[in-house]
Amino acid sequence: MSLYRSKTEAMIDYTLTIIVIIGMSIYSFSTIPMSEKSAEKILNEKFELCMDLIYPSEPHFKWSKEMVLIKEDYCYEIINYEAVCNKYLTPNAKLYFDEHAICAIFNEDKVYITEGGEDFNGFGGIELENLYITTDSIVADAVQTRVDADGDFKGKIKSTFSLIKVDNTWKIDDFAKVDDLDNWVEHE
Repeated sequence: MSLYRSKTEAMIDYTLTIIVIIGMSIYSFSTIPMSEKSAEKILNEKFELCMDLIYPSEPHFKWSKEMVLIKEDYCYEIINYEAVCNKYLTPNAKLYFDEHAICAIFNEDKVYITEGGEDFNGFGGIELENLYITTDSIVADAVQTRVDADGDFKGKIKSTFSLIKVDNTWKIDDFAKVDDLDNWVEHE
């Protein structure tokens, strides 16, 4: 065996070293949590999505064309309820959503939407504070401004809002409807 390596062996060692360095760099980069600015952007987008989804209507939810009578309510079946929920919500968030979706009626393993809505709820806006960011989760305090019917400031309350990355997609994991005041606490 020779003490000197051939140019081919040296080139192979050099190439393998470069591949290992690049691989380690990619791994290191992929395990660094995102910036707070990027996390805030995603959180804001997902919070707005919650606000849209809570009343199961277009563009996310599709209703059947036929109206049916369930108990005393005329309703339309939401034909893609499970698909939409699975796309945007974790199972944890879906449990909450099933209980709080506005005007949703569950009947015989189907979900229906009925007419109605909610009165003034006092929501005056949202800010996100105290972000905790990892590579696969973002948790924040959602701080809600409360206003009266005239738009005058009445105080601030907060609730946890969190996202989890599932199959490289950010899904809503924990949220509270803005007028579900039992799930919000006074903000100091």
